[in-house]
Amino acid sequence: MSGGEDLFEITARAPAVLAAGAEQYGARFVHVSTDVVFDGTSPRPYVEGDPVCPVHPYGRAKAEAEAAVLSYDAASVIVRTSLLWGGSGDGGPQLRPLRVDRLAAVCIELCDRPDVTGILHAAGEDAVDRLTFARALAPLGGVDPGTLEGIAAKPRPDRPADVRLDSSLARTLLDAPLPGIHTDAP
Repeated sequence: MSGGEDLFEITARAPAVLAAGAEQYGARFVHVSTDVVFDGTSPRPYVEGDPVCPVHPYGRAKAEAEAAVLSYDAASVIVRTSLLWGGSGDGGPQLRPLRVDRLAAVCIELCDRPDVTGILHAAGEDAVDRLTFARALAPLGGVDPGTLEGIAAKPRPDRPADVRLDSSLARTLLDAPLPGIHTDAP
């Protein structure tokens, strides 16, 4: 996705319009957000109540979308997740990858859970760097994981360093599983 106004229109403003429409028609609105609403400086995984502090335009647009969605419809739920994988960039080294079908199950369950509102973190159990993540998924593409080289380098200054999400609240509230890459990988 390009940066600038396109990024902002699509990422920040469109969810606000959708939330307003859902509220107008009495529909449940579940918005998917991201871990990069944080700056990655926390010594622990981020919890739902931590203040957002994005370091790049995409994170700022997602943070604005979250605020707008909740301002239009306080009964909405924001699902923050991490890197997704499954189905048919270069961020920080700490991720909690989640299979896309697992996230879909969370969203579907939340459609029928009006008692859950506000922000909810839904990410996998394992904190892994991108190289470990790539090696875990390599067999899906018929690639020998041992052939992948790289280092778990310090991220660029314009990327958050460690955006692990604490998903313990989601694990307590929901039936949908949130396994990690090591237990859900091929």
